[in-house]
Amino acid sequence: MRSPNSQNEFGVIVMAFSKFESNSNFPRKMFKGNWKCSECGKEITELPFEPSGDRPLYCRECHAKRRPQRSERY
Repeated sequence: MRSPNSQNEFGVIVMAFSKFESNSNFPRKMFKGNWKCSECGKEITELPFEPSGDRPLYCRECHAKRRPQRSERY
């Protein structure tokens, strides 16, 4: 079994990363409010950040549409 950071057979350091998942050890602070999506107008009641007011806000669906598609890596 490899340690989280180990060297592969070529001597290159390999770092193990895991996708951040919310759990009881690291609760994410959520900000409650009444906002509207800048694109579709859907009501947004909770955000994982405090909005500054000078940038547009997007609902989950519109944000996903605006993000560039991730290419698969091998």
